Amino acid sequence: TPNVDILCSSDDGSKSICIQVKTFRLGAHKCPLTIAAERISRKDFFWVFLGLDDQLSETERPAEFYILSASELAPKVFKGHRSWLAEKSRSGKMHIDNPMRQVSIDVDIPFTYCIRNAKNRWDLIAKALAD
Repeated sequence: TPNVDILCSSDDGSKSICIQVKTFRLGAHKCPLTIAAERISRKDFFWVFLGLDDQLSETERPAEFYILSASELAPKVFKGHRSWLAEKSRSGKMHIDNPMRQVSIDVDIPFTYCIRNAKNRWDLIAKALAD
């Protein structure tokens, strides 16, 4: 299935959800996405943003997980991108539409939805499989 990395089902197999995983480097403040992030808004579709340490050492930081439903993420990404398009660039020209989108991980970045409150929200997936 396009845009799906993991299919997850309830214990009895009666419900299932789709999960798209996006990785980013721990310490990075944003994660790139494609236009699919604003086009997929199904309630049974989830995004898991996975932060990984790029250092292979004894001080490696544990992975970080941010979980959002597509129905929450899609309108926020859409709104941010449309706001960006309505603004002029540093050179004074209007931005040109493109298929790239982004979310911010832990800081507020203009025109970008910050996902900091989605950290370790595994309960969203558990609830979707229980409902």
